[in-house]
Amino acid sequence: SSSMSSDVVGDEGTQTRMEILKGAIGNLLTGYSAAGSAFNISIIDFSTGSELVFSGTSIEDARAFINDPDNLTPSGVTNYAAALANTENGAQGVLTEQLANSDLAGYQSTVYFVSDGAPYPYGNQVPLNANLQNPWQIFVDSNDIEVVAVGIGDNLNTTQLDRVENSGDSALVIDDANDLDASLGNTIPEIAE
Repeated sequence: SSSMSSDVVGDEGTQTRMEILKGAIGNLLTGYSAAGSAFNISIIDFSTGSELVFSGTSIEDARAFINDPDNLTPSGVTNYAAALANTENGAQGVLTEQLANSDLAGYQSTVYFVSDGAPYPYGNQVPLNANLQNPWQIFVDSNDIEVVAVGIGDNLNTTQLDRVENSGDSALVIDDANDLDASLGNTIPEIAE
C-alpha cells in the first residue's frame, strides 16, 4: 500500500518502509541460499489488488528483481483478500498450482506475508466462509505450508494478520521497521542434510 512509502530513520539514515523491506527480503533470500537446497520463488505484490510479479528458481534473479527501483513500488490500499485469493495472482492460487506441479514434489512451501497495516477498506479483510471458518488457514494447514505473517509498525491491530498465519499461530510484529532484517533472518529454517 502507499503507506509503505513512509520514512523510517535508522542507523542507515532515512529509508522508506519499502526500501527496508526490499533489503530484508534480499537478505532473507541470501540466508536461504546459504542454507542450501533448490528453490521455487514467487513474489506477489499487493495493494488495491494483487499481482504475481516474479516467479523463478534463481535467488540472484529474485534479488535483482527486488532491487530494481521500478519494481515493488508503494501504492493503493491494503487488500489482504486479493493477496490471499485462490486466483492466478493470489497466494492460494499460486500455491495450488505449485502443489500440483510434479517437478516441485518434496519442496517445503513457506509463505512470507508482510504488511504495515490492517486491511483497508473493510471488505479487503481475510475472507471467512459461511461457517466463519478461515479457508486460507484451512488450505495452508492441510497442505503443510508454513506461513510467516509479519506486521511492521507499533500499535498494529493483528487480528487480520493472525488470520493469515497458520491456525493457532500469531503474527510476528516488528515495532521498529529497522528490526525487520534481523527478525526475518531468524525465521530461516535449518535445512537437514
